[in-house]
Amino acid sequence: MAQLSLAPARMIRLLFKNYRGSPQPFKYYRVSYNRALRDQPLAIVRPRTEEEISQIVQVCSAERIRLAIRSGGHDFFGRSLVAGGIVIDMRATDSIIVSPDRARARVGGGVIAGTLQQSLAAHRLFTPTGQSKTGGYVSWACGGGFGFYVGTFEG
Repeated sequence: MAQLSLAPARMIRLLFKNYRGSPQPFKYYRVSYNRALRDQPLAIVRPRTEEEISQIVQVCSAERIRLAIRSGGHDFFGRSLVAGGIVIDMRATDSIIVSPDRARARVGGGVIAGTLQQSLAAHRLFTPTGQSKTGGYVSWACGGGFGFYVGTFEG
């Protein structure tokens, strides 16, 4: 594991310049769907904007701090956690914006599949998702995606 050149308290202040405390305890956000995983991140941050995400990545890169990005947290192998590093929990970036012509939707990095399907259904739209409605949609789609309707909507 890389050594931190900043004292942890100073590093946390840099990461959390505009941070508003969470009502949930650390262990709430650390939960993994694979209970055998015991990795303990140094911190879990929940950015709300692209600027906050960029700042977190820049600080971690400059300080050589390992990062994991978490959306729904469903990765069985625990890649949404990182021992001794920083987890960027994307669930606060959960916007869904459907274009006026209903041809496309802009989906935030923290959108959960079931929430996306409900939002799209209100516009009489559909997109394939994974097999769990509680999984992160963007992480599923960026990982190659597999689900019941994937072959139906290719190309």
